[in-house]
Amino acid sequence: YKMKKYSLLALYLFSGEALVRAIGFFTNAYIARTLNPEVLGFIAVGSSLLTYSLLISDSGLRTLGFLETAKPKSEQFFSFSEIVNVKIMHGSLAFIFLTIFTFILYSTHILRIICIFYLFNIFFDTLFIEWYYNGLQKFKIVACARIISSLFYIISLVLYVKTPTDAAKVPLYFFLSNMCSVVILFIFLPTTPFTYKFAFSLKKYIDIIRQSIPLGIGTFLNMVPIYLPPVLLDKFVNSKQTGVFWVSLKIVSIMMIVDKIFSTIFMSTLPKMWVKNSRNTKQTLQSILNFGIALGFLFSLTICVFSKPIIILIYGEKYLESSQILSILSWFFSFTLINSIF
Repeated sequence: YKMKKYSLLALYLFSGEALVRAIGFFTNAYIARTLNPEVLGFIAVGSSLLTYSLLISDSGLRTLGFLETAKPKSEQFFSFSEIVNVKIMHGSLAFIFLTIFTFILYSTHILRIICIFYLFNIFFDTLFIEWYYNGLQKFKIVACARIISSLFYIISLVLYVKTPTDAAKVPLYFFLSNMCSVVILFIFLPTTPFTYKFAFSLKKYIDIIRQSIPLGIGTFLNMVPIYLPPVLLDKFVNSKQTGVFWVSLKIVSIMMIVDKIFSTIFMSTLPKMWVKNSRNTKQTLQSILNFGIALGFLFSLTICVFSKPIIILIYGEKYLESSQILSILSWFFSFTLINSIF
């Protein structure tokens, strides 16, 4: 019965994540083909800057909230409200800091506008309670919210983004799509025994951050070498090279669906497995590690070998020089998958 339950959970999570990633895949391809590499570079800078802002504002809080929710109620150290309040505070600080950073680092007016539009998504991320539903293993609701959001995004782009001059509309519709997913998750929140109270306690804040930062530092360090180049390339090289790098980065993000599904199911079941039988759990962890190494190597090798035809098929020949970057970035997936297990 338990195996059947976990199989269904995996099916819900995989199907939802796969559909969202598939829509995102076509969305990114449409953006790249509609815009030219130089204008695409502006979008790359804004989205990469947003990624850093989300990592800073989150600081492992999503993972902590996920693990806390997955525990039995009597064993939880932090409440839903306490985690959300800390996320709101961190998100606000991250927005202020990175807005100042944007105006200092970049002088191009259109680039500043795009970056600010993207940074506004921080506030929706603080309220995106995907971690709460995942901790309760209610993957269907999360999947529906993300699918609706993704569909809204790509439909808006197809209807209203036709030429490179429409580049500023891309972050705007991304912002509206994120708003949709947040609203949907709050609509389906259980009324009982769920409660939320906005309050701030310095002691509780410090306790939560002490627990969350070790959980988020690994993800932050993994993302730094990947998303830092788009942020700096536009400043020190040019926007065209930024766009060329970005298309490879988007293909690697598609590969990360395997890592996200794997880690979500694994982390939601690990606390209960450990409580019931820690000895068997250690043996299971070793088997999972071996499987993760083999799977990661196979995926990365395939993308590396076929990088050139993959780039031409998805984005067109104007992004051909991105194939060399993709052959290198493909190995990032292997290391990330192994890191998720550890």
